[in-house]
Amino acid sequence: MSGDISLDLSLRQILKDSATEISTKLADRMRPLADSTRLLDVYEALTAVVYLTSSPSTLRFVTRKARMDSFVIGNWDYLGKSQTKEDMVESGFFYLMEEDHVKCFFCDLGLKDWDQGDHPEQEHVKFSPLCFFLKSSRGMERLRAMSERPPNYPTSYTRQDHNQLMKILGDELTSPQIDLVCRLGFSNTKVLLCIARKFIRFRQKYTRQELVVEMQKEWDREMADNPADPPHFNDKHDLAAVLREFYRHLGGRPPDHFESNQQQQQQQQQQQGNRTGRGTGSHCRQCNTRDVEIVCLPCGHLSLCMQCSRTARTCPAINCGQHVDNFVRAFVS
Repeated sequence: MSGDISLDLSLRQILKDSATEISTKLADRMRPLADSTRLLDVYEALTAVVYLTSSPSTLRFVTRKARMDSFVIGNWDYLGKSQTKEDMVESGFFYLMEEDHVKCFFCDLGLKDWDQGDHPEQEHVKFSPLCFFLKSSRGMERLRAMSERPPNYPTSYTRQDHNQLMKILGDELTSPQIDLVCRLGFSNTKVLLCIARKFIRFRQKYTRQELVVEMQKEWDREMADNPADPPHFNDKHDLAAVLREFYRHLGGRPPDHFESNQQQQQQQQQQQGNRTGRGTGSHCRQCNTRDVEIVCLPCGHLSLCMQCSRTARTCPAINCGQHVDNFVRAFVS
């Protein structure tokens, strides 16, 4: 697919400057893309800059040896999968050491539930055809000859698609949900890249609630990779407070109604704590033993521990009982 696109001179300069700061080998591969007028080349170059400058947690798996070590240490061979650790490593994957979950060090694609005969490289191309690692290490012609993509997967990326994506990103950059998600500690770049990735793959947009949930999953992945220093986040925030403001923006419930429920819950928890001789406001409302760390959506109550959330279907907060659509982990400061 080809097509011309006019880029602002300042954008070209930023792109070139970013490419220069990256390792020499990858920068040499990216410069032709940065100078290109093809839509996909420009998008791929921008994506590469974003990943390489904002994903230090997975850069430790850039080398083949580091990825291989993850499979060796995690005893991948004992799973009895037809996919060898060598094939996984060559396709850019490292082992998450949980069942058969693997992840690409570059594009963050996570795959699991490997069936007999699934080929790592083909599955990688199928679900993440824009991965810069694949394109730089395998070549475009080989990737184009790979297996078919998932059902309803777009087969091309046209000028019209590109213009639509640019409009979506422009609108989202100033939207309330972007501001709220960024207050969880995510950078604008990471959030916009998440939005762009879904549009490129499926021509779909996230709803506000989906975006919060998706970025919470991203948080969990980052914490699992590097719990001491999550690199994509600026700081820990009171997620429950942010979610309260988020649902006010949704317009589904007046702010005073939510606050009155929260105040009533806190008062009743305090009274119960006085009767039992201990404060239960910070304990799970289901087991009353472990600390709360899970927020129920859409009600927004911080009421469950991690273990109880696995089986809960309704919010256990006092006077709530609302059906739970999603759970979000809260990092309360």
